Amino acid sequence: MFKLNSLESQSLLLVAMLAMASVGEAQTCRSDSEISPTTPTIDFRDNGDGTVTHKTTGLMWTKCALGQTGADCSGGSAATYSWGEALQAAAASRVAGYADWRVPNIKELATLIEQQCFDPAVNLAVFPGIPASDFWSSSPTTDFPVNTPASWGVNFAEFGYNFNYDRDNLLSLRLVRSVP
Repeated sequence: MFKLNSLESQSLLLVAMLAMASVGEAQTCRSDSEISPTTPTIDFRDNGDGTVTHKTTGLMWTKCALGQTGADCSGGSAATYSWGEALQAAAASRVAGYADWRVPNIKELATLIEQQCFDPAVNLAVFPGIPASDFWSSSPTTDFPVNTPASWGVNFAEFGYNFNYDRDNLLSLRLVRSVP
């Protein structure tokens, strides 16, 4: 066994972190006929203002997670919120000049899961730069220890799993609004 000095340890840690970051960007999608695309790019309209409209559901989504900026969501960094903070952030948001943004319910959020892909389980042409984080929904859950308020969220970073989270957890946020 060998010993590393402090500088060597820091360098090794940096290399490991960079390797993990690049793995998170290496999406894998199946191209066989077993799994059809569930969120094909053609089902979305990029509105050119930081939003996309899902033509299938009629919902408008923020293209980036809150805190990210730019056409490819590479600017800034995704903010994380407790569930209560997420509700407040949605109510205060004015993305693209709209004032009716909200936290999506679990069924709405699940419509963004690309079942043909993983790591992340989302259409990167529509939602680029997705952080390796879980995302809040507005839907409460009772499938949690008694007296612990919890809500559903989705982990897009891996396979698009739905999880229930203690509302004090810090998760990312993608906003939605209904298009009249």
